[in-house]
Amino acid sequence: MLVGAAVFSFIAALASLHDNLTFTSAIQDWFVKSDPFYRTNSFLLISLISEKSLLFGLISGLVIAPVVGLLLDRYGPRLIMLASVLASGISLLLITQVQNELQMHAALWIIGIGFLSITSVVVIGTLGKWFVRKRVLAFAIVSACSAFAGVFSLDTIDVIRSYGWQTTAIVAGVTVLVVGIPVALIMRRQPEDHALLPDGAMMHGDDRRRPRRKLSATARSAVRIPAFWQLTLAVGLVLIAVTAQPIETENYIGLYLGRLLGIFRFSYLAVCLATVGIVAIGFISFRISNRVLILASFASLTVAYAGLIVIYLIDGFSFELPIYFVVVVVRSIAHTAILFLQFAILADFLGRRNFGVVVGTAIAVHTVVSKFSSLLTFYVYEIVGHDVARFGLGLTALIIAAFLVFTIEPQSRVAARIRLLNRA
Repeated sequence: MLVGAAVFSFIAALASLHDNLTFTSAIQDWFVKSDPFYRTNSFLLISLISEKSLLFGLISGLVIAPVVGLLLDRYGPRLIMLASVLASGISLLLITQVQNELQMHAALWIIGIGFLSITSVVVIGTLGKWFVRKRVLAFAIVSACSAFAGVFSLDTIDVIRSYGWQTTAIVAGVTVLVVGIPVALIMRRQPEDHALLPDGAMMHGDDRRRPRRKLSATARSAVRIPAFWQLTLAVGLVLIAVTAQPIETENYIGLYLGRLLGIFRFSYLAVCLATVGIVAIGFISFRISNRVLILASFASLTVAYAGLIVIYLIDGFSFELPIYFVVVVVRSIAHTAILFLQFAILADFLGRRNFGVVVGTAIAVHTVVSKFSSLLTFYVYEIVGHDVARFGLGLTALIIAAFLVFTIEPQSRVAARIRLLNRA
């Protein structure tokens, strides 16, 4: 099941054309040329109903993610993932037949919600129930597969430009259906339903007669635990730092490192190194606690972000400093590690029984903070008019996030809170 989830995470990241700027721009250019209404109202439509809009983010994060988490805990992952795969795959096929801009954005909405339901809730929520000791490694493998899809992002752009967005959408839709349907059929709710224990161990006779009851928070008590809010808000603050970085820097990075590395593309090398680092964290988790790992990830991300500010002040992003490559790779590894270590710690603290709701609620918190951070960084830049202000905002957010994680209660105290809340 882990192999299937990892493979589909790679395919989903590769086929997430609703997040591909080249793909969406090609569709919009096509409508601008063919539809007078879209040509005169495109800005309003993109602002209100596009897959990049605030409305889409709030609906997918605040509504869809918690609902999918609840359904996951009650009915298991198979039907939910199957429905999401069918919706996303068929929408990728049908988007080539759309007749107006409303149909286009509706299809992109369904694609985005389908992939969010699968990769962010179903896969993480299911693996969190099937693994305990190897949970971080399982999360790291899935995250690394999604990250490794970035190696082919430039090739995807080339395919869109060479063969057109319609052909690309058809190929992506067929691939999602061919790979996603078998993976959905092998997904299972929890190991105990199949005479297994977490991490793949076989259940013996004593385990069947007297099943082990682990402490697990209810959906209501989980959101009343301070550690839940400290972790989710800390990860949300990380998104402020990501949003606060000037978008233009990524383009400059590619230009500089393209000269530095010659025939090798920067994205290929950076993503490969980041993928190796992500998987390495999964193996390190066998010897180091998740709490220490996430604190180390926050420290690394903060140092890398501070390095961006120093390079900006010294070098002005003319990229004559090779150390910038190291900073970017460390930032990528630390950011990804924080995301999946957060879910691993929540599973350790709150238990496996209602982990789907926990994941969905955490994503809802991330959504609110990320949308707020986008507006905040925009207005800060508009008021100050300098990139240093945005960098400073991001660095401050990281320091606050690290403090929130550092002050989380020990697991024993969280367990005591859960017992009291479950009895109430």
